[in-house]
Amino acid sequence: TGIDRIKQAAAEVRRPIVFSMLIVISAYLPLFLLERVERRLFMPMAFTIAAALVGSLILSLTVVPILATYFFPRAARPWRNPLLPLLARPYESALRFLVRRRLAAAVLTVAVLGLTYFAASRLGTEFLPPLDEGVVWIRANLPPGISLQASAEVAARMRAILRQSPQVRMVTSQTGRQESNTEPFGPNRNELLVQLTPYSSWPPGMKKADLVRDLSERLRSQIPGVTLNPSVTP
Repeated sequence: TGIDRIKQAAAEVRRPIVFSMLIVISAYLPLFLLERVERRLFMPMAFTIAAALVGSLILSLTVVPILATYFFPRAARPWRNPLLPLLARPYESALRFLVRRRLAAAVLTVAVLGLTYFAASRLGTEFLPPLDEGVVWIRANLPPGISLQASAEVAARMRAILRQSPQVRMVTSQTGRQESNTEPFGPNRNELLVQLTPYSSWPPGMKKADLVRDLSERLRSQIPGVTLNPSVTP
């Protein structure tokens, strides 16, 4: 009967479906081992895909056979894909060729794996490469209770101090919080965006971290009571 054939078909594909789903889910396991920003970016995607695959697995083994009994109450004629015989012939020929030359096939496989390892060892280890837009973002907190006007005057002094460095092209600042009132900062908060000159014009051996350290020392020595939180790669 049709129900018996549906039961037989469900039993036949049960194990292949489970193993195929496990193979696909295992491809996303490295995403669960990421850290820092990469973890926050890709962990939700990995959980979503894994949950969707597990849900589809349960659905295909439970609901789909039940629905098939309603859509196919009678025994249906099996349909065979006409492309499968065309693909099976060259596959069988290649398989017989490799079986007769097992040693050559094993050597070729090991060589391909060796080339893959050689190429992979020269790839970068960072999942997300560092982003450098040629700017420095400095967050400067002044003593609480300072007025907005006084804080803006200090921000002007900080801009002048930063522009003294030949590696700085332009400095913009923001005092207090934004107009949207989405930030809990008071008038003592200043954020400075420092745009740098091209690195090719810098002295040999000078790095961006060295410049940030020098700028921070200048601000701390000339602006008493300021607390800095510079970001090298905003």
